[in-house]
Amino acid sequence: MGWIYDGLEHQGLERTYSDFELFKKMMREVIPFKLAFFFVVFMVIAGTVLNLVSPFVLVNVIENIDNNSSRDVLLISAALYLGLYILSFGSYFGTNYAMAKLIPDFMVNLRTRVFNSLQNQDLKFFDKKRSGKLTSRVGADAAASANIVMLASTFGGNLLLIFTTFIILFTVSVPLALLTLIVVPFVVAFTWIFRRIARKLSKIYRSTIASVNASISESVEGIQIAKSFGRERETVNKFRVVNDENVDAGFKQGVAMEFIFPTLDIFAVLGLWLIIQYGGSWAILGQNNLDAATLYLFILYLNRFFFPLMQLSTFYSQLQAGFAAYERIVDVQEAIPEVDPNPEGKILDNFIGKIEFVNTTFGYKEEEPILEDFNLTIKPGEKLAIVGHTGAGKTTITNIISRFYEFQRGKVLIDGHDIRELNLKEYRKHLGIVQQDPFLFSGTVEENIRYGSQNATKEELDLAIQAVHANEFLQYMPNGLQTEVGERGGRLSTGQRQLVCFARALLSNPKIIILDEATSAVDAYTEAVIQEALETLFHDRTSIIIAHRLSTIINADRILVLDEGKITEEGSHDELMKNGGNYQELYNTYYRHQALIIPKLVE
Repeated sequence: MGWIYDGLEHQGLERTYSDFELFKKMMREVIPFKLAFFFVVFMVIAGTVLNLVSPFVLVNVIENIDNNSSRDVLLISAALYLGLYILSFGSYFGTNYAMAKLIPDFMVNLRTRVFNSLQNQDLKFFDKKRSGKLTSRVGADAAASANIVMLASTFGGNLLLIFTTFIILFTVSVPLALLTLIVVPFVVAFTWIFRRIARKLSKIYRSTIASVNASISESVEGIQIAKSFGRERETVNKFRVVNDENVDAGFKQGVAMEFIFPTLDIFAVLGLWLIIQYGGSWAILGQNNLDAATLYLFILYLNRFFFPLMQLSTFYSQLQAGFAAYERIVDVQEAIPEVDPNPEGKILDNFIGKIEFVNTTFGYKEEEPILEDFNLTIKPGEKLAIVGHTGAGKTTITNIISRFYEFQRGKVLIDGHDIRELNLKEYRKHLGIVQQDPFLFSGTVEENIRYGSQNATKEELDLAIQAVHANEFLQYMPNGLQTEVGERGGRLSTGQRQLVCFARALLSNPKIIILDEATSAVDAYTEAVIQEALETLFHDRTSIIIAHRLSTIINADRILVLDEGKITEEGSHDELMKNGGNYQELYNTYYRHQALIIPKLVE
């Protein structure tokens, strides 16, 4: 069995919480379902009591036969035994019926809580986690965690059965009970030794399930790239490696978990052998107040003692599998976002859109700052374009304004107020963000445009659509606004998706507009057509534009040239061209050829 230990020293798989800490946290999750939970516990205990009474009734029947009792007494005893069986069946059915309701309800609630926790995290959390693994936590881990509730609800019944049966064994025969004690320490010792293996194997297995989900998610999202480079076979081979690791981990866990029960069964058989060997001899010789009926009664209770004892031993291995899954859920639930949503924070009634960076320092890794002692003031209603080579820090500025990340030092002021003191949800209502990758949710075109403005009127919706010229492609759609866009908007072209995103931003009527390479997905003709729409979008709003399209930045009130997180130049297009600095270099690299195309398109 030594091969099972292979891989137990996986990096990053150390448990953060003790079993008791996880159990307490799980029991807090059960509070909304306490009535159902305690009903299950009650039914389990009722079944346990009935299970304890039935051997006495059965042995009483045997004794009545042995004593030549009347037929009526036998019928009463038989009827009593049948009644106990029917009641036991009722408790068994009641337990399973209640469990069938409790476990799914608990799992749905836990999944909802985990999903809600994910929604509350900032982007730094998602930078560290693969989306497929997070999907696994909401799905598979929540299902596995629900198993803990089932085990906890039956634990009390098994424990009651063990202790009560143990007392009964001593009541029936002290010598035989003492013989039974010889085996019990071996059962306890084996279970304790097995504890470490079960704990590690369960966590490794849960981790490999998450890796499989992550690999599937990544492969599906990147299928177009894989096909374009002809890498389908390599993608399959990569998945096969991850899948094989999962199969191997599952096999090791399965073997280890199944190994414990037959091993414990050996100890139970050994205990039974001792009872038959010595108890049988004593019954034959009439020693220690033993007869056949008493020996039979002891054996019946011995089975009731060893069975729950073995169940509790396997209970631990199953519990470890559930704890391994639940700890991964706790990792999400107790992750504290760096960006404080500040629900009790300030709400700015007269929002005008002034933005100030004051000695701001930020890095996605704190030891590698992108912006250092950065200072910038953006006036209300100003149209500011930010240009620079890849990695200069352009998107970083908009990420900080959007409060997607927490900066390490300095201040960011919105209308003179520290951005960290604002109610985050209310603040973001004043932002309209259109990114390079036009993301749409499954649903209709209208649902996506209304995403941030559920209460907008039909007239406001139509005006937003016309302003960005989205009506020009919608009129050719069979279902118009009710056209289903598909997953991630896959049924629309990239340009169409981007126009929907523009309409979505405009409909929310924000005071700050952020365009991060937002026109890169549309062709030059479409971009020229929507320039007027963009001017409508920018009107009376603080606008921040990141673009490699000359038409988008040339009319900006101010252009900022960024290099390695520092402002090297700023001014209008004409002023910067006269200076002959970095902007002119960027212009010659990215924009000069566009200056020839755009006038023709406009004509």
